[in-house]
Amino acid sequence: MDRPDLDPAAHRAALAGLARLHAVSATHRALWPALRRAVRAGGLRVLDLACGRGDLLLRLAGRARRAGVRFEALGLDRSELAIAEARRRAGGVSGSRWPTSWGSRCRRGTMV
Repeated sequence: MDRPDLDPAAHRAALAGLARLHAVSATHRALWPALRRAVRAGGLRVLDLACGRGDLLLRLAGRARRAGVRFEALGLDRSELAIAEARRRAGGVSGSRWPTSWGSRCRRGTMV
């Protein structure tokens, strides 16, 4: 999915496949207890690198909302299409930010 020449329809299909994987693996359920224990007075701030279309952050945001925890999320991805999907899906979720992709600021083999 990191190929710039990837057909957008194939890219969206791959992102949807990852969403199914996230749902089945329930990663958010495994992470939430540790994140809940880490909550400070100001709430919880989470950074998701390679966030894709934001599936994990959006599920964690829902958990935080139900628990009454202020939740701030920052999702970064190399793919402009994935970020656009994350922004669309997040809609009015408060505390979520989806900046433009970091791909232009990252060379292959480096981390930002």
